[in-house]
This record gives sequence, structure tokens and C-alpha cells, in this order.
Amino acid sequence: MFNVCSSAKTALHWLFRNKLVDVGTYVFYDDWGGTPGYKEFLDGESRAHREVSEEFCVTWDLVATSTGHVVDSQTVWQIKSIG
Repeated sequence: MFNVCSSAKTALHWLFRNKLVDVGTYVFYDDWGGTPGYKEFLDGESRAHREVSEEFCVTWDLVATSTGHVVDSQTVWQIKSIG
């Protein structure tokens, strides 16, 4: 499996662990669709998003996606609930 989620996961984990995000916070991913398996949350930024969401019990609303050179390559999510 192609795994490039470590930097995204590290950053997200740090934000949630240090309580620097709250309900209503927006998170922007600039390379969401850049890996195989992104639609299933299996790789890259989507995998980091899924793993941190599971760990911190976060639910999200998908606010926007880009249709640039790679479909869904950029996404904006808003935190709906934590915990």
C-alpha cells in the first residue's frame, strides 16, 4: 500500500492532542486525491483524516472539493463534533 499520510497524521494528531481545534474549525487538504485508495480513506491525507478522526472521535462536514488536475485533489472539511 502507498502510504504518504505520516506528515498529515502527525500534524492533525498534534492539533487534536493539544486541543488547538474545536467544533467549527476548518481543515484544508491540498493533496487529498493524490494517492491510490483516497476515496476509501485508505491512503495519503484521507487515511490520516480517517485515523485521527477515529482516535479522537471526530465527525466532519465536507465543505468543498476542487476539481483541478486530480479530481478531489483539494478538500475542505469542518469539524462537526469531537469526542
